[in-house]
Amino acid sequence: LLDIDPKTGKYKLSRKALLPKPEGYVERPERPERPDRGDRPRGDRPHGDRERSDRPRR
Repeated sequence: LLDIDPKTGKYKLSRKALLPKPEGYVERPERPERPDRGDRPRGDRPHGDRERSDRPRR
């Protein structure tokens, strides 16, 4: 059991957390929280429509 969601009461479980670490495994240090990047421009890509040039349009 990792956590219990205070809103819903659901249990957060992880099988991976229970498994033994492989030999020679080194835990990564926790990453610092990244600052909010705000609403930055997305280049020439429109919002919500990701066109894929490698696929024919339907």
